[in-house]
Amino acid sequence: MIDFFGIYDEKIRSIGDRVAFSDGVDHMTYAELDEASGRIYHYLKNHGIGREVFVQIVLKRGVRIPAAVVGVVKAGAAFMVLEDTYPADRIAYIYDDCDCQLRIDDELYSEIMENTEPLAGHEDPDPHDACYAVYTSGSTGNPKGVLHEYGNIEQGYRSFETWYDEDIDRCAIFAPFYFVAGIIDIFHYITRGRTTYIIPHDMTRDFPTVRQFIRNNGIQEMFLPPTFLKIYREPDAPLKVLYTGSEPANDLSYLDAPTLINFYAMSESGFVVLQANLDKPHEIAPVGRPLLDEIEVRILDDDGHVVEGPGQGELVFKNEYVRGYIHLPEHTESTWRDGWYHTNDLVRRDEEGNYYVIGRFDDMIKINGNRVEPVEIENNIKKLTGLKQVIAKGFHVNNRVFICAYYLEEEASELGLFRDGELVIDTEKLGESLPDYMMPTYYIPLKSFPLLPNGKIARKNLLPPGTAEMKREYIAPTTELEKTICDLFALVLKLDRVGVTDDFYICGGDSMSAIVLAARFSEAGIPIDTKAVFNNRTPGDLAAFYEKNREQLSKKMLTYDNEKALEVPNYSGKAFLKQAKEGQGGIFKYHMTDMVDPKALAQAYENLIENYPFFGFSYEERDGQMYYKEAAIRSGVRPYSKLDRSDHTGKQLIEVYYEDKQIILSFYHVLTDGEGFFFFARTLLHEYINIVQGMDEAMAVRPFDYAYDVMADRLEVSGEYKLYDMPET
Repeated sequence: MIDFFGIYDEKIRSIGDRVAFSDGVDHMTYAELDEASGRIYHYLKNHGIGREVFVQIVLKRGVRIPAAVVGVVKAGAAFMVLEDTYPADRIAYIYDDCDCQLRIDDELYSEIMENTEPLAGHEDPDPHDACYAVYTSGSTGNPKGVLHEYGNIEQGYRSFETWYDEDIDRCAIFAPFYFVAGIIDIFHYITRGRTTYIIPHDMTRDFPTVRQFIRNNGIQEMFLPPTFLKIYREPDAPLKVLYTGSEPANDLSYLDAPTLINFYAMSESGFVVLQANLDKPHEIAPVGRPLLDEIEVRILDDDGHVVEGPGQGELVFKNEYVRGYIHLPEHTESTWRDGWYHTNDLVRRDEEGNYYVIGRFDDMIKINGNRVEPVEIENNIKKLTGLKQVIAKGFHVNNRVFICAYYLEEEASELGLFRDGELVIDTEKLGESLPDYMMPTYYIPLKSFPLLPNGKIARKNLLPPGTAEMKREYIAPTTELEKTICDLFALVLKLDRVGVTDDFYICGGDSMSAIVLAARFSEAGIPIDTKAVFNNRTPGDLAAFYEKNREQLSKKMLTYDNEKALEVPNYSGKAFLKQAKEGQGGIFKYHMTDMVDPKALAQAYENLIENYPFFGFSYEERDGQMYYKEAAIRSGVRPYSKLDRSDHTGKQLIEVYYEDKQIILSFYHVLTDGEGFFFFARTLLHEYINIVQGMDEAMAVRPFDYAYDVMADRLEVSGEYKLYDMPET
């Protein structure tokens, strides 16, 4: 087993000042990661939490998650990671199921950071000690946990070695941290000493924003699922390596760059089992060959015999560092037979030893590397609706992966849940019990279920909906907006025409095509996102939604607040210096509809100062007088947590901060009058919006403004000038 902490400690010593993780709002250097994880280690040790004890991590997606993971590993304990957007009832179930003794949420994390000193060093776990659990869908109707041991950290690390590129230093994590891919990435990127950007949760379904995120942060390597890559045909220049997997990567390839790697992995492996370099498109994309010599991979025929050479059958492999499913011994025994994990994936191996996934042996659905048990979806729908008979089934059709829920029309009618030919179901409520990837795309009414001779339901006879029979009678659009939306539906879904009552998802849409649709809306100047598409599925409903919310949707800036704003009189000299040293001034918060991008915000600030130098002035004290001085710091954009109002001497008169979805402006009234400040705020936000929307050119024209006239009278464009010596008041 590799010495993970030997590699980790070397990185802390050699690159401690390098940023380890950034989430768009805050960042953490390797030294800060070591300190934060050391505090968590100390807290766990003080509370007797160590070997074979589980800690549940439920935090906002960001830099706190890897810090908590490393802290638990330092303690030699086991972790189970979720994000705060995960359904609450599943969080509670998982906490009890894996016998957790502590939950680290944002409140406890903050308390630990404030009140616990960092503890150096770490425990020395055995390779077969419990390390982490990944929960997938369960056949009992509840999620089931796969228990991984510490030895899988090594296997996860080494499963990347064959293509590791020394020139890569900026990466991104797209996968949720409750997926095994997110956990593998944490250890992979730390041991490589990378700077890793965590893509915010809300951004992962917004293709234009993800693309801008990649450009802004110079991302060179990341994982993206095949369904996303199908709309990412021209990756941005910084990218050198894209890896994908978990679903068919058919017809995917890039001519020159980036290198595209197709992986075969799953929650039950904890590492990359097979790998293929997709240097050309494949009708059925290979998942490649085994990465680790000591990991045995086999194909079994229908009689359970090993297939030698080319052939097909079920894929099985060995992994000594996975114990099986938590509290499910019978299920573990049936899945891990004599140490061999049975994947239920039907594969083919060619003459060169490359594997291809060509189907499944069971009813299980595989989405984003997660094995989804239909019964869990069925039970949650039954619980919500009162229906007694529901069948969930997954399909792979035209490179789409989706789930259908079948129910009996008569039973739904008796419960008052069948109206206008559709099931009445609260999908938002269902989303509190099921994560996004388990939500059905279609709810299909049946007169009766198809049956086998033995009376059981014939699942194989449940067919996916056809586009033609699911479309409603065509109703033409009556407004230009409806026509535009109908045309964009048709363009994305590759249909001849779409009417105002046609449902996007029934007509063939899914979560990934909704991302494409949202991108098309953006290009057309209609700011409608994927959430709005999901909640308003027809062109008619979307048009009505947009008209009702046009003003809000058309503005990135929603509102601003005065927070602790102090009335600072417009005077200078000794009185102003006193006010500055006491930290008095004003703070305005601008709430944005999207996550604030610090890099784009800094660029907007730099562009603004370049065109309006006086907004970048700082000041200094000499002999009791105050002098304006051009700012040495061009941007000075920092997280809100770094705001220090204790003494503004020597700092810029206007400073810019960010926090989550807010841009915060800290200012001193002495620079200009109120109108001038709002001119600054308005221009900064317009510049920022232009940048995040992809219009990179700086302002070409300096608009006439009363505030500029005021400053032109007071100051020249450059140099340093004594502030008016106005009387104290």
